[in-house]
Amino acid sequence: MLTSIIDKLLVSVIVLLLMTGCAASDPAKPEKSGKIVHVSIDDVEAWGALVENEERYDSLFDEPLFALLRELHEEYGAKFTLYTYPTLKEGRLQITSVPLKFRDEFRDCSSWLRIGYHWPAPQFSEDITVSEFKRGYDMVRNAIRDFADSTMLSTALRVHYYYSPDSLLNQLDGVHTLLCADSEGRVSYDLDTDEASTVWTRGRLMKNDRLYLRTDLRTENRVDICGALEKRSEADTLVLFTHHWALGLTHAEGIVGMAKHIYHQFSKNNNLRNFKDAVAWLYENGYEFSFL
Repeated sequence: MLTSIIDKLLVSVIVLLLMTGCAASDPAKPEKSGKIVHVSIDDVEAWGALVENEERYDSLFDEPLFALLRELHEEYGAKFTLYTYPTLKEGRLQITSVPLKFRDEFRDCSSWLRIGYHWPAPQFSEDITVSEFKRGYDMVRNAIRDFADSTMLSTALRVHYYYSPDSLLNQLDGVHTLLCADSEGRVSYDLDTDEASTVWTRGRLMKNDRLYLRTDLRTENRVDICGALEKRSEADTLVLFTHHWALGLTHAEGIVGMAKHIYHQFSKNNNLRNFKDAVAWLYENGYEFSFL
C-alpha cells in the first residue's frame, strides 16, 4: 500500500515540476500555423510496469509515462506515438502479457495515442533474420489489438537504428511512412547516400510508395530546446522524438533509488522538462499534432 501511494505521489511530483518552461503560460487560443508535428517516443517499455503492477495499478495512468502523456494531451491537445519491442525487462516479460484490465482506458486514448513496432528487442544487431524481425512485428501488432485497439496501430515507424534493408522493409505491412535519421550524412533504411541527402535537405522523399521523412530533432541533451525548434520553424512538417529511458520515468527501487529519481527531476538539463517545453512550444506556435 505504501509503495503504491509513493508511486502515485511521484507521478504527481513529476508533472507539477514541469509546469514552467520557455512556452507562454496561457495556452488558451494559439493561432493555427498550417504546420504539423509528429511527436514520438522510442524504446518504450512501460508495458512491463503494467504487467508487474497489475494488482497495484487501479488505472493505466498510475504508470508514470502514461500519466505524463495524458497531462500533455489534456493541456495542449498533443498526440503521441510510442515505439516498442515485443520483449521487455531484459527478456523477462513480453508485450503480449499486458493485462486486459486497461483496455477501455487505452481505447479512450485512441484519438491521441498510437503504438508501433521498433525492433524485436532493445539489443540491436544487423545479423537479425527476416523471420525474427517479422515475428517481432506481428507480436507487437497482435498485442496492441488485444490490450488496446487495432485503430491505435501506427502506420509511421522509426525502426531501431534506422536499419531495415529491403528484406526487412518488405515485412512491414501497412506501414506508409518511415521516419529517418536526425543527423546529416546518416543513411536510413534502404536509401542510398543521395536519397538520404535529399531527405535531410528537403525533409522528405517518396520511394516505393512509402514516404521517408526527416527526423528533425530529439529532446535529449538540449540546452535550448525552444531555440532548436525555432531554427526548424520554416518546415511545414516537424518530427520530434525522445527515448523512454531518457525521460527518467522508470521505476526507482528502494529509498536510495527514489531519492536519485527525485533529484533527477530537478536536474538543470533534465530531458523530461525539455520534452514538456517542446510540446508547449509547438502548441503555442500553432502546430497541429499529427500521426502522419
